[in-house]
Amino acid sequence: MSEVRATQLSYLGWSGFRLHDPAGIELYLDPPGGTVFSPDQTAHILITHGHPEHVQGTLEHLRNPARALPVVIAAGEGVCRHLRRHARHDADRFQVCTPGQHFELAGYGIDVFKWTHMPLLPPGLSAKLHHVRRLCSRPRLAARIVLAGIIGPWPYPMLGFRLVRPGRTRILLYGEGLHRQASPRALAQLAAELPADVLLAAVEPEDLAILPDLIARLGTRKVALYQAHQPWRMSFGMPLADLDALAATLVHAGHEALLFPPGAASVVIA
Repeated sequence: MSEVRATQLSYLGWSGFRLHDPAGIELYLDPPGGTVFSPDQTAHILITHGHPEHVQGTLEHLRNPARALPVVIAAGEGVCRHLRRHARHDADRFQVCTPGQHFELAGYGIDVFKWTHMPLLPPGLSAKLHHVRRLCSRPRLAARIVLAGIIGPWPYPMLGFRLVRPGRTRILLYGEGLHRQASPRALAQLAAELPADVLLAAVEPEDLAILPDLIARLGTRKVALYQAHQPWRMSFGMPLADLDALAATLVHAGHEALLFPPGAASVVIA
């Protein structure tokens, strides 16, 4: 088998990714339910916030009776507290993260910053009412989503991470914080304090017009785009973002755009 000489990024669905390092180390980012973890490695996991789809994969792995190796989880205090209750291994470790913090995880230097979650309703009264009607069209599913949020961990704070490995690409995990209500000034300040080469950012259709400007302020060369809530939006018959059109705009502006639809293959990012 040939040696892996580049960092690979694999999309796991929802907001989940796996980084595979040339040294063979794997780092999971918000792994969703159904994620298959390597059985012969300690799982290193970063979690941005406590919404159900962001913690489900980690919960499943923690509860797995066949799991022989420990996990190392870095997340906000509420998420760590919630997940710690399900630990089955004496060596499981939980790193409580706060904005402004720096720590090491799986050979990466991790810098933590804070963001505000993308709005759950579209702009405009008419659009909001239409959105709510779509939710009401499937009351059982809507109720399950609400219940999962209630019994899950307290979702705050919403955390972003910059991942740096010496001699490798710097990755900015911005999660679901890049949207029409994000502060351009705060983004420019973050770019100055935590420069990065690759941006991982969720996209909602209501934010397509503003995203090119916001991404430009972050100054990243590559942009990895995904639709974090696509399964829910499809279930309720809601519109999806045109990632191809957004990618074309970004390429025209000098970026390299990486698109992650469901089932997307791994890509080399460094």
